[in-house]
Amino acid sequence: MCQSSLPSQRDHGKKLTYHCFRADYQQAVAPVLERLQAKLRFDVDIFCVGKECEWKDFGRAFDDATIEYQKVIILFQEPIPISAMKELPKHVLRHNASEMKTFRFKETPGEKTDDLQECLEKWSNHPKKEKRELKVGSLVCFDSHSSEAKDSPLHFYASAMLDSMGDILFRLQKIVSSFVDSIESDFINRLSQLPQGQRITTLAAYREHIKGKLRNAAPREQRNSPAAPTLSANLPTPNLPKVLLLGDSGVGKSLISNLIHERVMEELESRKLLGDEPGRDKRYPLRIALPEFDKKEDDFEYRLFGYAPNAFTGADPNGNIGLIAENIGQVLFLDEFGAASSSIQAKLLAYLDDYKIRPREWRSTPFLCPTLVVAASNEIQKVKDKNRFRNDLLARFTDLIEIPSLAKRINHNKETFKYILDCVLQEKANNPADGVKEIGEHAFEILWNRFSQGSDGNFRELGNWIREACRHAQSDQRDYMVKEDAQFAKERWQTEIPNRPNAITFRLHPKCSLAGHEEIFLKHALPNDGRFRTIQQIYLDLQTEFPNISMSAVQRALDALKKHLAKQSQ
Repeated sequence: MCQSSLPSQRDHGKKLTYHCFRADYQQAVAPVLERLQAKLRFDVDIFCVGKECEWKDFGRAFDDATIEYQKVIILFQEPIPISAMKELPKHVLRHNASEMKTFRFKETPGEKTDDLQECLEKWSNHPKKEKRELKVGSLVCFDSHSSEAKDSPLHFYASAMLDSMGDILFRLQKIVSSFVDSIESDFINRLSQLPQGQRITTLAAYREHIKGKLRNAAPREQRNSPAAPTLSANLPTPNLPKVLLLGDSGVGKSLISNLIHERVMEELESRKLLGDEPGRDKRYPLRIALPEFDKKEDDFEYRLFGYAPNAFTGADPNGNIGLIAENIGQVLFLDEFGAASSSIQAKLLAYLDDYKIRPREWRSTPFLCPTLVVAASNEIQKVKDKNRFRNDLLARFTDLIEIPSLAKRINHNKETFKYILDCVLQEKANNPADGVKEIGEHAFEILWNRFSQGSDGNFRELGNWIREACRHAQSDQRDYMVKEDAQFAKERWQTEIPNRPNAITFRLHPKCSLAGHEEIFLKHALPNDGRFRTIQQIYLDLQTEFPNISMSAVQRALDALKKHLAKQSQ
């Protein structure tokens, strides 16, 4: 049971509350805590967890409390109960605590009071409010009635691009309009003119037509004779735009592809070309990360172009129309285009020629499945290298757009940077609940010095800096950002999660690779001093580029990396 001979007590001024304490532990820490109590800016709740405290009772006491915590200190007695380490963050967050600190005490608790004192002194020092450089929402205003405005970074980054990217955005809008016009006039309108019973008026109906054709295909052993031609067999190839986005990592190529997709979906819906698609997520384009298919060209073909029923061992008995047909008339986003193998380049070239797909083992005429192809690469020279990349494939792209870096967009103009910051600070993910209302002059200078020059600081990193600075300010229960907040973000992103463009590279074992992104993994796993970063650090870093990555995948890849380096050193 929890030791509760000393009941929780509230003292004068900012409150110090002791929970589940042994008498000797409270006597050891109370002088340290109470000496700084007068300076405290927050209520502090101190919990003691350990071998003389049953965690189930502690957790029950924690949950039964009706108060909302501001700052929480957890003192662990050895041995530390694993269940406590697992459950504590959930209990603390449930009571809206802004910060939690943990300390490990041995049999003589006084040994650790210096750490406690340092922690409390930090909570006692209140950074002075700086002269305001930017008030959030003063330069950019989003529709308060729109639920979408703050649910997606797309609106904010797209808006932030307007000053220096206006011509590119206007060009993209013309591409979208041209694409949807062609889908309507050269595809849907022609299908709607077929004889009664074959008439197709929406993209959803055409997709169901393809599924029905595959589902009713002849058994594999009877596929020597061709099946009846598809409805699109005699349709001409539509003349569609194809976009290639080039730019450094983090400039916003994925966000631009999201923007293109959003505009396409809006146009298709306004013209009633989509059809009824309940449950389909229409927010993001079909994204194909080409490094995932390195030496897996068959997987690439099956996933994108589909297959007939029982085309291979373990295949779906109803067949699979493939991702392109599933997303017909929408955006096909080919990410890391420069990593495409020669075999994949050949398959893409064939598709871009006529937009027709032939599922594996399909014996009839191919299906016409037009999409707006948007490819992206940060390896500009590799894509332009004729020895590395097929020139005839590059020639298929009608629009090559180079995305400038953040520094080029700012162009040494502080007012432009303020405009961008105002957009970024109104994104939920960066500034939860709009907690930070303004940026002080010294905080602004730190951000300006980092992102106004050079080419390596881009939108992704700016979002990371703002997110860390806002968290730091809100944990201090402030609604303004000061120098200390920006400095905290700077130190975190320059030390804990460094950018390693010149890291060593090698190929991991296929079973341990991170979807073909071995080089990127190495950049985050091995800092300059040769010591490995923690699994948690690598995992959090990689999530910005690979949201679906798992902790176990990171662990397998790190283990393979360590084994490889160990062999090299022998």
